[in-house]
Amino acid sequence: MTGHDRISIALATYNGGRYIKQQLDSIQHQTHQNIMIHVCDDGSRDNTLDVVRSHALYQQGKIRLYPGEGGLGAMKNFRRAIACCEDGYIALCDQDDYWVPEKLALLLNEVQSHEQGGARPVLAFSDLAIVDTVLEPLYPSFYRASIKSSSASQPEDFVVSNHIPGCAMLFNRALKQLIEPMPDDIRMHDWWIAMIAAHSGKISYVDRPLIKYRQHSNNTVGAPGILRKRLLPDSLLCLRSYPTTRKHSHMMLSALKHFCQQHQSDHTDFLRVIRGEAGVRHKLSLMRRARNGERKLLSCAIWWMV
Repeated sequence: MTGHDRISIALATYNGGRYIKQQLDSIQHQTHQNIMIHVCDDGSRDNTLDVVRSHALYQQGKIRLYPGEGGLGAMKNFRRAIACCEDGYIALCDQDDYWVPEKLALLLNEVQSHEQGGARPVLAFSDLAIVDTVLEPLYPSFYRASIKSSSASQPEDFVVSNHIPGCAMLFNRALKQLIEPMPDDIRMHDWWIAMIAAHSGKISYVDRPLIKYRQHSNNTVGAPGILRKRLLPDSLLCLRSYPTTRKHSHMMLSALKHFCQQHQSDHTDFLRVIRGEAGVRHKLSLMRRARNGERKLLSCAIWWMV
């Protein structure tokens, strides 16, 4: 194992004392151990910091702890944690999940097989098993239970929503250099990372659940596209979800438009759309081939307003 295999883990915490020991235990049991965990806390009022400081990984010098005063929220706290990852590859980590032992090794291998010596921005991600509070299985596969797509890899796939949970991601330094500075007004960090990887690099999927993704009442976002699947007809879901989805999509595309002013792109068809240069027929063509990750009626409504 060389220094080039170092993985920096960005772990954002807030009142995570109930589950964070199990998450740290699962990192301790990874087959790949050339790691440094950057724990950024957003003003926890429970025992989160005490649990972290008492863990063996902290005693071994594999955890760097950055307490905060609070008020950042999940996106900005993760942005802070990612900024702390100054060397190697970057993996994102939620405070309440559980990683299978091969997670880091398999995702690292996937990135390295595509990154062309580190010059190419690459994002690798895996499937997830959805579990309850005591890690009992609810769904063996996130992507088979969800309306999200594991095949999402092009910019148009991320216009309406994100498909890739941050906790399933591992990416290289070339991609980190592109995603920073992360815009203030995007909904979540993982959506931005996925969009930039799709636009300027390579996205690759490992078809294996490498995370036990815990569902509980305190999830910041929860497993997208699962719990509401088949609960509402398209028309009601569209009416209820359209304003918020439209707002988040608009903010993402506005940030991407600014990004494209500073970076070259081979996605000329997509650029015409976000610049407002595409006609209805062109937008429809792009929408039809996109994996939107939302119900059809809602996706059509968002694309119509792009």
